[in-house]
Amino acid sequence: MAAASDRLMLLDTASLYFRAFYGVPESVTAADGTPVNAVRGLLDSIARLGSTLRRTSSPAGTTTGVRGGASS
Repeated sequence: MAAASDRLMLLDTASLYFRAFYGVPESVTAADGTPVNAVRGLLDSIARLGSTLRRTSSPAGTTTGVRGGASS
């Protein structure tokens, strides 16, 4: 059984990505001018949640169904 201090954070990244896309200004761009507002907003949100909740283990993820991902 897991210790009382162990925590698991499950993220609905599709929802976070959507919010970041519309919530971060389009003026946030890479050096070559490519818009990166959604990526930046998503990573900032995840970092904020991780520091707030004091994670007890490393993150894990899957690319199932993503074209060019590990399962392709």
